[in-house]
Amino acid sequence: MATSGVKCVPEVLDIFQKLSTKHVYRYITFKLNEDQTNIVVDKTGEPDKTFDDLKNDLPKDKCRYAVFDLKFFTKEQQQREKVIFISHSPDNHADGKEKMVYSSSKKALLDKLGSGAIHAKFHFGDHSDIDLDEITQEMRTKFK
Repeated sequence: MATSGVKCVPEVLDIFQKLSTKHVYRYITFKLNEDQTNIVVDKTGEPDKTFDDLKNDLPKDKCRYAVFDLKFFTKEQQQREKVIFISHSPDNHADGKEKMVYSSSKKALLDKLGSGAIHAKFHFGDHSDIDLDEITQEMRTKFK
């Protein structure tokens, strides 16, 4: 449980395990339910979906969390597949209280997903900053 008291519904871990171990999904977005007491699955992207599809599924004016099964090549041209976590909290659009609850609830989601299952975490304060090339470059540096 996080400082906010928000918990994850059981489906969160079930769906995440389908992404991380069985590759049933390419990405998952998560949101807080209406009364902001639980983190729930918002959307899923099938294996053929792209990072652009994920970006399009993230609202420009609402906070969301996401995980993405990133496939990339290292500088030595070795293929890697790593699950990344994205926290999206729009600076100019999201409600201040909503941003605070999302910020204080992120740990609850990360704890539920398991620390070893997430290979990198990214935070974006503006939708236009979400950039696959920058993420991939950072991953190439981290996983040589």
